[in-house]
Amino acid sequence: MPRAIPTLAAALIAGACGHRPAPNPEAPIGGGPAPSAPLADAWYLPGEQLAWDLQWGRVRGGTARLAAGAPGHLAGAPALFVHSAAESGDVVSIVRRVRDELTTAVDLRSGAPLRNEEILEIGRKRRRVRADFSAGEFRGADRVAGDGEHTWRQRAVAGGGFDDLHTALARLRAWEPPETARGALVVQSGRNVYRVEVVAAGGERIDTPAGAFDCRRIDGTATLAADAGRPPARAVRRTFHVWISADRRRLPVQIAADTSFGQVRAALTGYRQPDAGAAIRVTSASPRAPIAPSRETRGAPRP
Repeated sequence: MPRAIPTLAAALIAGACGHRPAPNPEAPIGGGPAPSAPLADAWYLPGEQLAWDLQWGRVRGGTARLAAGAPGHLAGAPALFVHSAAESGDVVSIVRRVRDELTTAVDLRSGAPLRNEEILEIGRKRRRVRADFSAGEFRGADRVAGDGEHTWRQRAVAGGGFDDLHTALARLRAWEPPETARGALVVQSGRNVYRVEVVAAGGERIDTPAGAFDCRRIDGTATLAADAGRPPARAVRRTFHVWISADRRRLPVQIAADTSFGQVRAALTGYRQPDAGAAIRVTSASPRAPIAPSRETRGAPRP
């Protein structure tokens, strides 16, 4: 899903104020009933740019943008760099200004994240969370200005792996199951890991500021499974809905998510397709090779 929903909704709900010492690795995350339609593939279009408006009820909450760069390399692996940014609007910023940026290096052999970095600003507080992914695990580092850095390690169940918000969205864009089919992902977002379950809910026509679209609707739930490597202090479970255009662009034209403050809705306002270039469809069927941190050879564009 676009960065808008987790950024502004989760940030305003939680305040991103909790900060704990580095824990020991918790039990592996994943498992559960086998999905009827696994989200094995991922869909990317290098050079595309998307923009959404956020709304809480009738209040405009902010904006979010996403851009995919050109293919490059990270630690010798073919990679695509995806960058998104979200910022609260004027009304929300009266209470507290929120800005969040996420950059992901995506492994073009599997569609999974190789590395990501999130920079979150809430009022005057600035947090930076970095995750480096390898086979079946990731290592996280959380730095809050003035409070040092804490690190942790999170493992997946045997044979499992992690997505982040960018790669999860790419898997939803590639997913074309029959109606009522179910899928599941384990998604890292900053300090947190969520078990995400989705179901194909059929077709709908959606009107947005960017136009009207025939869409595939996907209904989902996200359950908090870990916080910086520990079991969560409290149960958190949210529902969400994603509408993906039924055309060849597979645009995420609308997202709705339930929060403690009511429903948040993101509607597509703009899309820029590259003049040339073909979509990349990759599968996670092949094993994910371990990687080590290294400098990116090509940066992501800033939307």
